[in-house]
Amino acid sequence: ETKTVWEASFDAVEDPVAILDDHYTVLRGNRAYARFAKIPLERLQGRDPILVSMHALRELALDQGHEWGIEWEGRHYRAFFDTIHEPQGAGRFVLRFHDVTEERTLTEKILAKEQVAELGILVGSVAHEINNPIGGILAIGQILQKDLDPASPLGQDVENIVHSAERCRKIVQTMLSLVRKAEEEHRPLALGECLQSALDLLHGEITRY
Repeated sequence: ETKTVWEASFDAVEDPVAILDDHYTVLRGNRAYARFAKIPLERLQGRDPILVSMHALRELALDQGHEWGIEWEGRHYRAFFDTIHEPQGAGRFVLRFHDVTEERTLTEKILAKEQVAELGILVGSVAHEINNPIGGILAIGQILQKDLDPASPLGQDVENIVHSAERCRKIVQTMLSLVRKAEEEHRPLALGECLQSALDLLHGEITRY
């Protein structure tokens, strides 16, 4: 009765688990391990463990415990290999696999969001720092345009300065609009404005190419 209860509890474990003997072959695996290995439960005994070589297990057996990551059929697992201390039977080691695919995906999403947030802070800081001197350059350029004689040879140069400053300011405003948090709003979209913003950002690359 005790053996039946133990086996039922062992087979109810969701992680694939195998008990290995002193030759590192499977002595008993649970049902999850049989599905994982794609081997009928009654045929597991005496087989080599899956996904890890006997030689590797011998080296790992020298440690108190060991874990590592593996990929199997498109999913990610943590493998655990532990020694049974003071064994009461033939079992000497426990090999377990834990599916961490969802955890890993969630972690990657969180890290990606953190990176985007940090990038937004950096872009916002740089944009504000650039915005101040650009405003000064634009103001002085516009004053020069008013004070210069229309026939002055410097007119074209000042016009270029003003045009470039206005373009820089527009780019900075676009950068700030990308990082500012705004409440979601549903409204008709002017596609031309979106395209113009993209062209303002890409103007330098377009000219270069």
